[in-house]
Amino acid sequence: VYDRFKIVAGEDFTTVQIECTRSDGQSGNLTSFILQEGGFRDVDIPSTDYCWVEGDKRIILLQFSVGQHVDGVPSDPFMAMIPPVDQYSNGYTLATVPDGVQNSLYEFVHSKRFL
Repeated sequence: VYDRFKIVAGEDFTTVQIECTRSDGQSGNLTSFILQEGGFRDVDIPSTDYCWVEGDKRIILLQFSVGQHVDGVPSDPFMAMIPPVDQYSNGYTLATVPDGVQNSLYEFVHSKRFL
């Protein structure tokens, strides 16, 4: 079970670093690579890992859920643009789902200091 992330560079010689922690708290992947402006890299990350993606210059981070036909998890495929952490608020109100909905999934983005 995984999600695919596409990292797109906004400038030449952008260094991207991905640091992951597994759900059991153990250190996971540590990956680093350099991209040119408009260049991209697709990275498959297990759904159970918590990862921090950082660029030393502007990057765009896109998440693609592969859908149940690939990983067996009941879900529809989707794409989401993940904004930088500094564009998030300190508080949110989440609406509850109506009766009859069996599963609801939320994705949380937080500061690296909580990894």
